[in-house]
Amino acid sequence: MKAYDKQTSQESVIQDGWVQRYNNWFFYLNGNKQTGWMHVPVSNGSSTLGWFYLGTDGRMRTNWALVRVSNSDDTLDWFYFGTNGQMRTSYWAKAPYPNSDGTYDWFYFGLDGRINVDWQDEQDYNPELWWLLWRTRRR
Repeated sequence: MKAYDKQTSQESVIQDGWVQRYNNWFFYLNGNKQTGWMHVPVSNGSSTLGWFYLGTDGRMRTNWALVRVSNSDDTLDWFYFGTNGQMRTSYWAKAPYPNSDGTYDWFYFGLDGRINVDWQDEQDYNPELWWLLWRTRRR
């Protein structure tokens, strides 16, 4: 989409969709940088939609991120986003930092994308297998 700037008498392109700047991805809608949760195409021109989180600076989040659970709720929780920025669901992720003994904890992200804690029934793989998941706090 093009716009005409009356002050400079120049045409400019209004950005729409995914735009990469300085090794970060941003999503524009009608020329406006978006923030918060977005259910948008996974790439420009794609009909496949995915959930993405864009920080207050508009930058797409990847990997581990402590973010708001919804655009209307200030509660924070952990989510995991793939390298393409899409929220992962029903997904196991290795902790980003090792324990003091050099081993890594693994965490499960449920159907809503949030990290799961407490006892979980892993029905997708084995309905008789239960997992105890917990959060570790680093100091």
